[in-house]
Amino acid sequence: MTGQAWVEALQGAIRAFGESRRTNATVQITLFNGDKHYLLKAEPAGEDLVSLSPYPPDRADGLIEGRDGTRVSPNVILVSPRNVLLVELMAKSPAEEGPRPIGFQLPNE
Repeated sequence: MTGQAWVEALQGAIRAFGESRRTNATVQITLFNGDKHYLLKAEPAGEDLVSLSPYPPDRADGLIEGRDGTRVSPNVILVSPRNVLLVELMAKSPAEEGPRPIGFQLPNE
């Protein structure tokens, strides 16, 4: 599966999940090495990779201002889609105890 196809499938699943629960989904991924990350967004990165923007360990407070003024992750993970072992979609994050929720950002349509 190409990076583009994987991201489109992920975004479709997140959109359907959010619509059926009337909420913004919180997305947690588990990588092949066991690392878990809450995702801010995912984008294709070339033919075979995806660019995953994780929330920093201190969650939304650790985001930085991007070039266009939006809040972005200070880190990016480039990975082959086949190295993502698990994607969890949650109506409410277990880490959602602060004033800022950590939802996934879908692209505007």
